[in-house]
Amino acid sequence: MKDLDEALVMAKRVGQGKSGTLNIGYGSLTLMHSLFRAAIKQFHETYPDVTLSLSEMSTTDQPKALAERKIHAGFMHFGPGRALLGRRRGTGVAAQDETVLDWIRIQTGGLGVAVPNDHRLARKKSVTLADLAAERFVVVPRSSSSPGYGPLYALCQKAGFEPQIVQECGTISTQLNLISVGMGIGLAVTGRNFTYPTSLSVVPLEDVNYPTTFVFGWVKGEKDPALDRMIEIIKVLAK
Repeated sequence: MKDLDEALVMAKRVGQGKSGTLNIGYGSLTLMHSLFRAAIKQFHETYPDVTLSLSEMSTTDQPKALAERKIHAGFMHFGPGRALLGRRRGTGVAAQDETVLDWIRIQTGGLGVAVPNDHRLARKKSVTLADLAAERFVVVPRSSSSPGYGPLYALCQKAGFEPQIVQECGTISTQLNLISVGMGIGLAVTGRNFTYPTSLSVVPLEDVNYPTTFVFGWVKGEKDPALDRMIEIIKVLAK
């Protein structure tokens, strides 16, 4: 009877989202945002009996991981051209692999240029793309938020030059590290609550219309008590 009582208590706690497991995906850009840090800390403190597992993966890989139930939800970043850009909360947005997502928009942002602190542009309040014509670029081709090859060439050609790409890398964090050691410069997401390494300056681009969106997304219709608790925390923090 004691074992049965304990099992019933545990089942009740799982049903309330106070126990169990929650798997969350995130990319390296997410680590730069204060809401992510605050949400994870608050969840740990409020629900210490829930095993929270964080899986680093790009936004482009997260819809498949969601469809395969490898993660329950994920922090994702998108550039322009996505259906979710115009609304506060998702109501069934189809991801790249046709996985239908629901989501909370955390914030929107723009585009800037990341340069080392000793770079000639580091102390500017803003720059234009034309100011970057003689620079070398470090790019993340598969990034869903910062421009890859196609968008980068289109933006630069509109400004009257072709970008000189000297290095490509797999993640935003690698890109930023390479920029900090002088490999080149790179385009980066700007916005409230993004904090970049102190070795870098991120200067806004004044002549570029490139809206970005940071969201927390999950499979539409997915019901999980622990996920519901995380959603509640993020809703409050994102206000």
